Amino acid sequence: MLSPRDILDVAKAGGVQRVVLLSSQGVATRPGSASHGDVAGAIEDAVRESGMAWKILRPGGFHSNAYAWAESVRAERTVSAPFADIGLPTSPRSPAASPVMTGSRTSPLG
Repeated sequence: MLSPRDILDVAKAGGVQRVVLLSSQGVATRPGSASHGDVAGAIEDAVRESGMAWKILRPGGFHSNAYAWAESVRAERTVSAPFADIGLPTSPRSPAASPVMTGSRTSPLG
């Protein structure tokens, strides 16, 4: 199995100059979790250390995810979220387009 670093090395050798990683806000909000903190954090580190220009996006959620809440809203008039202590903002746009186009995250990609 290829590691994130291996994949980035192959991409770089193939002429890729920029990387955009769709990660998770869980890297910052749940750094001790196996899926978000450990795995996603390690992938982010590999991207930062790749030597290529990079942009890391950490969306919270997308409006389209709200379809999964439809039944509980109809039946109970509630939306349940996994973390009571963290706000879960959603985005109406493409997960990648808005931050990349506006440059709202500071990174070597600009």
